[in-house]
Amino acid sequence: IRRKQAAVKTAAEVYRRARRALLTLGMEENDQTYRPLRPEDLRPFVLRMEEQQRGDSKKAPSWIWGDFSFVEKTKTIAHLISIAMRVHWFRRRAVTAR
Repeated sequence: IRRKQAAVKTAAEVYRRARRALLTLGMEENDQTYRPLRPEDLRPFVLRMEEQQRGDSKKAPSWIWGDFSFVEKTKTIAHLISIAMRVHWFRRRAVTAR
């Protein structure tokens, strides 16, 4: 768990550094692709019900899980991500409706 948390922290620092560089180069502060990364954005994308924690059904997924443009554009991967996002949406909706 510590290794995963450290990896997330490192990736967040790299993203923030890259965003600062883009801002320095003239990117708009309110750019919708490279948004500011807040600590609450670093929540995992939970697909399996057994991974959910109490209160998760009331939280919207982080914006970082809405854009998979960084993934290599193969049809198989894009299709799998699309299915995962739809399954996730339906599960969250069902849990919220309970």
